[in-house]
Amino acid sequence: MLAFMPSQFLYRVQQMLQIFRHTFLLFRNNDPLRLASSVAFFTLFALPPILILVISVLGVIFTDALITGELFEKLTGLVGEEVAGQIELILTNFLVLQGNGWAAALSFLFLTFVSTTLFTVVQNSLNQLWSIKVRGHQHLKGALRNRFRALLIIFSSGLLFLAFLVIDASLAFLNDHYLLVDEQFQLQALQVLNRALGFLVETAWFAIIFRFLPFAHMPKQAVWVGAAVTAFLFLLGKIVLGQLLIKSNLGSLYATSGSIVVLLLFIFYSAMIFFFGACFTLVYARYRNLPLHPKSFATFYEWRETDHAPIP
Repeated sequence: MLAFMPSQFLYRVQQMLQIFRHTFLLFRNNDPLRLASSVAFFTLFALPPILILVISVLGVIFTDALITGELFEKLTGLVGEEVAGQIELILTNFLVLQGNGWAAALSFLFLTFVSTTLFTVVQNSLNQLWSIKVRGHQHLKGALRNRFRALLIIFSSGLLFLAFLVIDASLAFLNDHYLLVDEQFQLQALQVLNRALGFLVETAWFAIIFRFLPFAHMPKQAVWVGAAVTAFLFLLGKIVLGQLLIKSNLGSLYATSGSIVVLLLFIFYSAMIFFFGACFTLVYARYRNLPLHPKSFATFYEWRETDHAPIP
């Protein structure tokens, strides 16, 4: 049996290389620059409303100040202190506009519409990558259903962040009050655990999106493998983007607009990684012969070349 392990290993490696090759081809053929650009543009407007909704949900359990502080601490680690400060300023300006009574209700509806629009854009992009669309024309009921699903994903993001905060706080408490082994080793071990926790949270978040946002039922095995690969690529991407965008002082080239430019570039390249992961999920499902079924209101489609102009 051991004699066959090298050949089996080589077969697995060749198969994985084929999967990544076809993933790249699918990714390249779907105009990723346009997809990522649209996500970056809409995220710029949707990020403050999304943060407000997440803070509102978690504010039921913790104080707004605590949640806001933790959120911007994580954002600072992602995009740098200057960009995170700009986001915090924009968020503060949004909060000033909120009122009471009818003004608060209208403000909530506006925030919901803007934040779910971003997920609608992501949904349409995933549907394009997976060659699926609504059967016929989408009615108001379908549009509202999609908005509600996007809102649930936002709330799920808040719950995942809550779980991350609780476990992160527990690890910090353990490090501060209990010395189980060598102090330096314990600190490094907790940092590794913290990174592993972040990886698991990101994997779960990508899995939620791949499973529930597109108009197709992706098999769970493909969802979790694709989500894990996407989270790993995103982890590598954060390291590279941190060196290229944040520590290189690229924003200084654009003077007062530098923070917004860095934020747009960070979202753009993160979206590229996300869509590559979505392509990988589809290709992996095909290689594993895992069935992908459209939802009841959707159908698959395919492109074909023709010498004649289509008749409208």
